[in-house]
Amino acid sequence: RSGRVTGVQSVLFRSQSRSTLEDKTVWLSYGDNDPIVSSASFKELADQFETRQANVTIQLTVTGHQLTMDEIEQAREWTEHLLTK
Repeated sequence: RSGRVTGVQSVLFRSQSRSTLEDKTVWLSYGDNDPIVSSASFKELADQFETRQANVTIQLTVTGHQLTMDEIEQAREWTEHLLTK
């Protein structure tokens, strides 16, 4: 079945390109107690961005898989900082 999903710009299952991301900025968040995403999986994701030369900011928390208001605030501040550059 094919179709359009409104509001989704991309869904990335695996990297399709080995091109550089040196002009891209990425914010990642990870909870130390996440029962779904292992620290090894998170590290692998972060390493893939860094290997492709993306500018990566990592927000580590002591929570599980849920988002916290602190993470949302950190992401908002990070985004605002980018917009004022």
